[in-house]
Amino acid sequence: MTFIIGCCFGSFGYLLATRLPKNSSLFPPSHCEACNTRLSWLELIPLLSFLLQKGRCRHCQTKIPFDYLIAEITCGLLFTLCLNYSPANPIITCFWLYSAWLLSISDYYFKILETSIFLVTSLVLWLGQSYLKMPFHWQTFLYCLLFAALFSYYYREKLGVGDLLLLLAWSPWLSFWQFSMLLFLSSSFGLLYFIVAKILQKNSDRLPFIPFLSCGLFLVLHFNKTIHALFILAWEFP
Repeated sequence: MTFIIGCCFGSFGYLLATRLPKNSSLFPPSHCEACNTRLSWLELIPLLSFLLQKGRCRHCQTKIPFDYLIAEITCGLLFTLCLNYSPANPIITCFWLYSAWLLSISDYYFKILETSIFLVTSLVLWLGQSYLKMPFHWQTFLYCLLFAALFSYYYREKLGVGDLLLLLAWSPWLSFWQFSMLLFLSSSFGLLYFIVAKILQKNSDRLPFIPFLSCGLFLVLHFNKTIHALFILAWEFP
């Protein structure tokens, strides 16, 4: 059931994350972008509608982008993992990672931090964390503030302002260790992507970095103790 709910959020979230950066209205309701035919409720069922229609519009037979299916599956898995296996508060963790998922989609397609999604989700995250009386890590926040100032002055072209703002919004709710691991993991993922893109001769001049930050955040929130143990083991290895 959790997976199905996640797929529904994924379907709507993908629409939100791809329309807002283009200043496109969320209305009219879901429709085929090729023939503009409004979709029936049967055609809006996550996963099932795509499979039953064999990935094509029922009216004009235009291929439906495979990205829709991937978005629904990944969001369904995200909700399942967060709500059933999260070591911390499952609701706030799920919301945090869902907002990261939304911002990742916008960054992947448009190379931007979608302002409206960022502001609303960050506000809700801060209010939620404060309401639950979660610790506010001043040390991490001040470190991130210094990190953002140095990067924006010396390496502004390497890491976008949007990435720095997102890190600032996340940093108070992560311990210094978690934040350091977030930077390490996301940078490692980005470097790996860059190397693979170069080998495959794909354009990698501008990397969408928010997806890598989101992957790092997921690992830090769910596997913090495991990552910490592995680093200690690696440090003590002769």
